[in-house]
Amino acid sequence: MQEAGYRLEFPAAPAISAEGEPAFFLSLREEYMSLFEGPMPPFIPLIESVHKPWDKTGVSALGAQTGYFLGDPAIDMRNKYEAAQLEIPAEYGHAPDHLCLLLEYYGAVHANVPVADNLEYLTNHFDWLALILEEAVKISSALFYPSMLKFTMDIIAAETARLNGLKE
Repeated sequence: MQEAGYRLEFPAAPAISAEGEPAFFLSLREEYMSLFEGPMPPFIPLIESVHKPWDKTGVSALGAQTGYFLGDPAIDMRNKYEAAQLEIPAEYGHAPDHLCLLLEYYGAVHANVPVADNLEYLTNHFDWLALILEEAVKISSALFYPSMLKFTMDIIAAETARLNGLKE
């Protein structure tokens, strides 16, 4: 279509996969699965317990070892969800400390929690993201997900700075 010396151009329709999705989204899903869910190594689970010592107290046989589900961070998150009368979705029952749930929990309760408690939560439950960002950059075939991890870290840093400002 041509009007007043301008040519209107429309982008081509996205390529559609066999599953009926735009190919771009299919490639993002494949990247997500290989980067964060495996099943073949290397992959980086978005689960806090996996990246932290399993038991800070040293009482269990696993002690300070990493790489395991349902460690201290997961127990803490189960307790927090229960205290807030929130439900952990069934698909995350094995990982109540999954990054999605950590963010969801903060979004649900932060307005009703003292600033000091929010700061403690942000400090204690998101300190492992730098580690997985470093790993994601090493093994990712694209920069989309490492960029999203960095973006998430930046938001958490900004929220921490905001809360520190309220504390003063």
